[in-house]
Amino acid sequence: MTLGGECYPSTPIGINLPNANWLRKEYGSKSVTMDNITYAYDQSAIGNGMLDEFCYDPEEKALSEKYGYLAGNLTTDLHECVVMVQGS
Repeated sequence: MTLGGECYPSTPIGINLPNANWLRKEYGSKSVTMDNITYAYDQSAIGNGMLDEFCYDPEEKALSEKYGYLAGNLTTDLHECVVMVQGS
C-alpha cells in the first residue's frame, strides 16, 4: 500500500464530510470510520508486547484482547460525533 498527499505518513481512520461549517449547516454531515484501516492496525499490533508492557494484570490483558478492537473503533466513532457537534 502506498500513501501520499495530505494524509501522509498517517492513514486517516475516520472522515467527517463535509468539513466546512457552512456546508454542514446547509446540508448536514456524514461521519465514516474506515474499518479496514483500523482492522489492519489492530492485526499488525498482535504480539508486539504492548499489552504485556502496559496492562495491569492478566485480566486486563484478556479484556483488551477480546474487546480492544471494538473499543478502539467506538472511541473513534464517539470522537467523530463530538467533532461534528462542536463544529456546528
